[in-house]
Amino acid sequence: MDLFTQVKQMQPLVETRNWAALEEAFLTKAAPHVDKELLDCLREEDVSAYQETLEMTLKKVNAESKEDPTIKAIYYEFTMFRLWEGYFYLTTEYNSTDAGDAWVCEYEEKYMGPRFGRFSDLYERASISGEVTIMRAVALALIARSVAAMGRAVDNVLSEEEIPLPVCIGLNGQDPVFRLHQVVMTVAA
Repeated sequence: MDLFTQVKQMQPLVETRNWAALEEAFLTKAAPHVDKELLDCLREEDVSAYQETLEMTLKKVNAESKEDPTIKAIYYEFTMFRLWEGYFYLTTEYNSTDAGDAWVCEYEEKYMGPRFGRFSDLYERASISGEVTIMRAVALALIARSVAAMGRAVDNVLSEEEIPLPVCIGLNGQDPVFRLHQVVMTVAA
């Protein structure tokens, strides 16, 4: 099974919004494939500064989105490379199902999100091994922790202010796009 098929297995945990369970599930899956030292690094890496930066940027992007009625969603995309950098996009299209996620490419504004070089270092460390199972296990654990950090950031922002648009996250150029916050649209009669 390839990496992105396994990433799709995160969906049920994302839907429960139990971010600790998401992280733990993929750390547990990584355990048989990585040494204890690497597993401890994956588990104990502090994501609080990364999450705080996600929150601050999400608040800024949320405020900007309210000024443009053509914006349909907020999408955050990160990459496992280039210091685990990410960008927030204000998209002009949105599909509430995963029937097609080409909408993420239709954006009006792009905002630099945080980098998390330590995750990039851990992924590179696994890549040096040359073992596909180790690389995949580490990648899945790091992706799960990234999605969980963004999920917690969304929850924290929602506790302080309204986000009137869907908020989604995805891995650069890959499926799936996880919907972290859905908005029920009502149509006036």
